[in-house]
Amino acid sequence: MQTFTRLFSFVTLFLSLGLIAQALPSNGIVGPTGNGGMGPTARALAVRSYATPAAYNANEPYGSTSYGSGSNNDDDPSSLDVVSMMHTLKLDLAPKVEALGAAADFDAAQVQVSSIVALIQTAVVEIEHVNVEVTKSVAAETARCFVDIIISIVSACGLLVGKLGATICTSLFVQLDACLCLFLLALNAGISGLLQIVVDLCLKLDVKVLTGLKLCNMQLLVGILNLATKIQALVF
Repeated sequence: MQTFTRLFSFVTLFLSLGLIAQALPSNGIVGPTGNGGMGPTARALAVRSYATPAAYNANEPYGSTSYGSGSNNDDDPSSLDVVSMMHTLKLDLAPKVEALGAAADFDAAQVQVSSIVALIQTAVVEIEHVNVEVTKSVAAETARCFVDIIISIVSACGLLVGKLGATICTSLFVQLDACLCLFLLALNAGISGLLQIVVDLCLKLDVKVLTGLKLCNMQLLVGILNLATKIQALVF
């Protein structure tokens, strides 16, 4: 568990800074309007739905999405079929993320966030201590799955903000932000170069997803994905 502990400590360090920043006003996106502290601009942005950009499926520099029969030697006890793990995780997360977006109050949302975090933490434990040697196409597919997970969670958070307000949901977003960063760091530790692939893919995120990340104030994720400049340039 040493790897997990180091990664968790790294995220916790930045999380403490993020909590301070999240306590500050967010330049007019969130305001005291009697709707959970959310202004009309935030309400309008929150109800948008997000989708994976079509560019993820074409002209990729990392190879095709066809990754063969597996990413590792099945006879090696330390091996891991990371693509299967990621697709299974996406399927397991889907109903939890959908329920998060449909939550009617904070308590209901917290239940789903706890479930989402638990599933991702299980994946983190599964991948630690594993050095996965994969082809570029397998690494690219793993990165796409991770980006899909980001988009689905940000979409659900946007719906939640539309109902409860960004201020009320801050603690929920902090949990998800830290958990996703921890997962990405664990994946990159097991698959060399994965972080850069994810960063490159996230350069193709459309304005709706970037707006969602800003609205939900996911500062850790924005920082590790080098999206701060693009998000700061957004004009509402």
